[in-house]
Amino acid sequence: MRRNLHSSVLLYIPVLLPLHGQRLLPTHQPRISPICRVDNSTLDDGNRRPLSNHAPVSFKSSRRPSFNAKQSLGQNFLVDDSVALRMVDAFSDAVAGQDHPLVVEIGPGTGSLTRFLLPRFPNMKVVEIDQRCIDYLEEHLSMPGEQILHRDVLDVNWAELSEHGRRVNVIGNLPFYIVSQIMLSLFEQSKHVNVAMLTMQKEVAERVTSTHQRKAYGILSVMAQLHSVALPKILFDIPGSAFRPRPDVTSTVVQFNLDRSQITSNVSGQHFRTVLKAAFQQRRKVLRNSVKALVAGDPDEILGEWASKRAEQLAPYEFIELTKKLFGSVGDIDELGDSFVWTKPQHNLLDFPGKG
Repeated sequence: MRRNLHSSVLLYIPVLLPLHGQRLLPTHQPRISPICRVDNSTLDDGNRRPLSNHAPVSFKSSRRPSFNAKQSLGQNFLVDDSVALRMVDAFSDAVAGQDHPLVVEIGPGTGSLTRFLLPRFPNMKVVEIDQRCIDYLEEHLSMPGEQILHRDVLDVNWAELSEHGRRVNVIGNLPFYIVSQIMLSLFEQSKHVNVAMLTMQKEVAERVTSTHQRKAYGILSVMAQLHSVALPKILFDIPGSAFRPRPDVTSTVVQFNLDRSQITSNVSGQHFRTVLKAAFQQRRKVLRNSVKALVAGDPDEILGEWASKRAEQLAPYEFIELTKKLFGSVGDIDELGDSFVWTKPQHNLLDFPGKG
């Protein structure tokens, strides 16, 4: 009886063993800690750098809160740690030149940004209107109650948070429905605010950073640029998947470096607001028509070369001059915004959403 040779054949699989003193390289990529990960973007010298070496504050228990976001407060909680860390790293770079910077976070929610901020700025404060979020921060991040301000951000007097002439630095994931009002309140009190790094809808970010002669240019553009050292800077976009609940729009992080000295003028803040609203509310009309209700006399004679221009054609500082033409100058130097003409309890200050 013949033996089946195939049944006795052994498979020989060579095994590569390391030589003496050598180690085999792993066949998988090691995980990089999100706390010390490497940014995919490069610096000017072409090198890459670790974004942070600061360990975040650990949550005491499950990170997921037991409550849902409130639609009435416009809450979209940031849940992507890599996005939170990237934003906090950028903020830290922006305030790096300050000696013991004062830091305030607007709307910390469930602490996605806060847990990365606290190790770097242990004396920071937060402004939160939702008592559920306050309880969550105190319980899960052990944040001292004296560092939590339970109030509407539009009611914050930033002068009270500044110390001995040191201006406050602000960071926050802002509610979409009042993002314009929050920015305007910061601009009004920019004497007390230094760096502001904020999230907002991509569309709003494009408006606030737009220069004149462009379609996106509007009230927010004018106010932001009159109150800033330089043009506000778009840093990066955030996809809707980084938030819960997930919004239908892309968010953008914008950095402002506010400077009060840019806007000292001898016009009334109330008059300036009136001129801006009239000019941009009917932005397709030339100024002789859009502001004619404010003109006492012949618009062409009073407005001069501006009579045939649209609002988007005027640079920010030209609106100050336009206000002087229409209302005259006040006796004393008036720093625009001291009268808080933009900040009101109601949340419809622009009166024409999307136009500002």
